[in-house]
Amino acid sequence: MQPWTADEVRKAIKKMKAGKATGPDGIPVEAWRSLGELGVRWLTEFFNNITRSAKMPEAWRDSIIVPIFKRKGDAMNCTNYRGIKLIAHTMKIYERLLDMRLREMVEISPDQFGFVPERSTIDAIFTARQLMEKYREKNKPCHLAFLDSEKAYDRYLNRLGQFIDIFERVSLSDSMNYNDEEAYVLQMEYDRVYDALFSCDLHITLLGDGQNT
Repeated sequence: MQPWTADEVRKAIKKMKAGKATGPDGIPVEAWRSLGELGVRWLTEFFNNITRSAKMPEAWRDSIIVPIFKRKGDAMNCTNYRGIKLIAHTMKIYERLLDMRLREMVEISPDQFGFVPERSTIDAIFTARQLMEKYREKNKPCHLAFLDSEKAYDRYLNRLGQFIDIFERVSLSDSMNYNDEEAYVLQMEYDRVYDALFSCDLHITLLGDGQNT
C-alpha cells in the first residue's frame, strides 16, 4: 500500500462536514482546519504511522452511542430507536482516506441507489412507476417485491470473506478493526451490539456493491 499523501489528507479534511457532534475526545474537525498546512502535515505522518504499525490509537476504540427515537411506535420499545455512534473526528478523517482508496477497488452496482453520491432513491421509485405503467398499458401482471432490511449494516457475515480480502488489499489488519472496541450509551440503556470499529461510512462502501435499495 502506498503511503498517504498530504493531498489525500487535505481532500479528506475538506470532505468532512462542520458542526457535527464529537466523539469522546471532544476534538472537532474544525480544529484541524484551523491548523492549516501544519495540521495536514502532522495528520499525514500520523496516519502513515498507523498504517505502518497496523495499530489504532487506544482513544479511537472509545465511542458514544446516542439512542434516537424513530418517532413511530412505542417509545418504551428499544427496537423503535436507532443508535448514532459518535467517534473521534480524527478517526473519521482516516476513514475518509480509506474510503477514497476503497472506492477505487469496489464496484458499486448500478442498482444501488441509496447512500451513493449523485444517485437518489427517487430515481429507483421513478423507474418502478414507469415499469408499472407499461405493464398496466399492456394489461399484464406486474409483481414487485419489497424487502425491509432492518439493521442491515450489522448483518454482513455472509459477505465477511469479501470484506477481509478488500481490507487485506489496503493493508488493514483485523486487529485494527476489532480489538478492544469500547462504547458507552448516553441517555438510556440500549441493548445493541456494534461488531466493527469503523463507522457506517466505510460499511456503506463495502456493502454498497451488493445491497439494492
